[in-house]
Amino acid sequence: PDAWSGLAKAPLAVRFSHPDWLVERWTRHFGATATETMLAANQHPAPLWAWFRSAEDLRLVEEGGAVLESHPWLPDSMSGPAEVLVGEAVAGRSYIQDPASQLVADVVAGIPGDHVADLCAAPGGKAARWTLLRGSPPFIADHAPRRVALVAGLFARLGWSRPPLTVGDATTPALGPGTMNTVLADAPCSGTGTLRRHPELRWRLAEDDLDERAALQRRILDGAGAMLRPGGHLLYSTCSIEPEENEDLMAHLPEGMVMVPVPTDIAPDAPWLRLPGGGARVLPSAECDGFTLHLLRRSH
Repeated sequence: PDAWSGLAKAPLAVRFSHPDWLVERWTRHFGATATETMLAANQHPAPLWAWFRSAEDLRLVEEGGAVLESHPWLPDSMSGPAEVLVGEAVAGRSYIQDPASQLVADVVAGIPGDHVADLCAAPGGKAARWTLLRGSPPFIADHAPRRVALVAGLFARLGWSRPPLTVGDATTPALGPGTMNTVLADAPCSGTGTLRRHPELRWRLAEDDLDERAALQRRILDGAGAMLRPGGHLLYSTCSIEPEENEDLMAHLPEGMVMVPVPTDIAPDAPWLRLPGGGARVLPSAECDGFTLHLLRRSH
């Protein structure tokens, strides 16, 4: 009891087993209350949330006796017994995906127009969610054949037609310049919004890594932006909540690109944090991972 009493009075970094530098920067950026909420959430396994391939698939599961719970701000995302959700996913009737990751796909699916590309697409959850919502798949690109194969395998498991696939580096116009109306660039990042899923990252990551990752992310922004037709939109997202990998990049946009507000009305009850210029962030919590989104438009 005395040991536990002492732990309750210990600094947040000790109490919640996070590096000092990360706790200090989160407190600086988000405040003490939000930081403690995030740290506490990271100490628990992430619950399973899944969307179903069709209303009929969901109905059959519930008629079979499974009790499923709808997510508080993403109604078609369901939680329930792990054996049921995993079994349905293995059978290809559902896909397990964090609500914040689903939210990214929902935002990009709400942008009008065809000729859509998903860069950095593996393992394919956002592309699959897009296909569920829009009825047809986007163009798929990733930098390695094995990663493209992951997306193809997911579509096959869901019983859907093979999407258009290409191996392409997101730092160049992977599908040709000026060819797309909409591009999703879910960039590789530090992953600080997903530490409950990847607890080892908190100890492997150093603060100096953020600038190095930002350099790659800037090249991805340049390559993705070059793929857009005039008037086209680029949704840049990361599962990082660090400014260096997100809003700081928006200070120097590629030529011809302007920032427009992320349409948060796609999920009005989500705990959005508005960022300068129209970006949006969802902080990690018991309900979801952390993600940051910025929407850009090619003006010419």
